[in-house]
Amino acid sequence: MLDDLRNSAESAFIEEDPLDNALFENAGKSQKGPLLGMTAPQRFIIALFVFLMVAILGVFVLIVFQKVYPPI
Repeated sequence: MLDDLRNSAESAFIEEDPLDNALFENAGKSQKGPLLGMTAPQRFIIALFVFLMVAILGVFVLIVFQKVYPPI
């Protein structure tokens, strides 16, 4: 492997396929596709569920640490 290293360094590399110009044509343009593969109503439902989970867990933590007493 290392025996022919000097000879291989002197020879030119075999050129690969030239770069595809189609990749660079759309490089500066932003794509307005769906975020995370979801539509707007689906993202709203996920955000609503996250909000409700945080609110419920926050109330639960306040009750556990006795900062708020439930009206029982």
